[in-house]
This record gives sequence, structure tokens and C-alpha cells, in this order.
Amino acid sequence: MNDTPSPNLKSISSGNVPITFTGRVTEFSCPSCPGVKLEIGLLVERAEVCCCPNCKGFVIDSPSCGAQINELRAQYQGPIVQPVPLNPRELETRLNCPACGDPMDVHPYYGPGAVAIDSCAHCKLVWFNQGEFDRIIRAPGVRNRYVSPEPNNVPAIVESNLAKSPAKNIDDQLGAMLLEIASFLLKSIWR
Repeated sequence: MNDTPSPNLKSISSGNVPITFTGRVTEFSCPSCPGVKLEIGLLVERAEVCCCPNCKGFVIDSPSCGAQINELRAQYQGPIVQPVPLNPRELETRLNCPACGDPMDVHPYYGPGAVAIDSCAHCKLVWFNQGEFDRIIRAPGVRNRYVSPEPNNVPAIVESNLAKSPAKNIDDQLGAMLLEIASFLLKSIWR
């Protein structure tokens, strides 16, 4: 693996969520700590992360953010912590994206935990300050059972769908495949 992560690196850290630093330093600077480079680490010894060794903030790609939160909330069995109401002043701080350097948008996280997060729409990255991710994981609310889809099932569904019903044109084939995949994913989530 390359020691320099791309802006799409799946990255997490901080709070009571365990991080093991690998000692590999990236080219990206922490948006909260001037001059401090972000480091690659492992979240819960399984997911590669990128975080600040100083302030313990972290960056994650936004497509993975929801999946990581859902999975860790579903697995969490510790005490439920009532969130402190969001301080409106937290929405006034502007950080620069560690990947592109542009100002990030700051907004409330619209899920459990009452935290303000910073995001870069261009790079599709989300920054969490120390403890914010942990507050989301430990907050009260629905804890859906997270089920990882079997990696080989989706291609099998696509192949079987094509074999079962040859469509008149490619649009019909793609539509049928998308419906089959959506059905599979919904069944996986709700089992």
C-alpha cells in the first residue's frame, strides 16, 4: 500500500474508539493543528484510518462515514450517553480540507449524538474532532443490526438475472438488474 493516502481513504479515529497508529505519516496537515501531519492508523484493528496524533481528530470519506457509523453503533454494547445539546458556536469554526485546502462546510450531524461536523463536498471528506465520532456511536437511538453483504452474492444475482430473463434492450436489462440488486440489499439489511 502507498504511504500517501488518496482523498478517498477510509479514515476514522478518536474518543473511546480505539486507534492503533502505524507510524506512517501522510502528506496532509491536520486542519485543527497547524503544521501537524495526519497519520495512518487502524480503527478497532480492522479499518485503516487517517487522524491527527495531536488533537485526535480524523477524516473519513463521506460515502464510508454512514456505513462505519451504522456498523459501530450496531456493535456497541456499552452505556448509552445522552448527548449534550449542540453549541451554536461550534458551527462558526471554519476548517480547511486536509486534501484540497479549501474551507470546509460546517453543519450539524443529522443523526444521533448532537455534533457539528466539517465536510468538503469537492473531496467528499468529513472531519470529526476528538470525541465527536464516539458521541455518535454512544448516543441513544435506533441501533440497526448491521449485516455486511456477501462479496460474491451481488455478481451472482446479476448473472442469474441476465440468464433468467433476456431483456429486449440494454436499458431493460440494467433496470431489471438494479431492481434485483436493490432487493438483495434490502433483504441483507433487514435479515
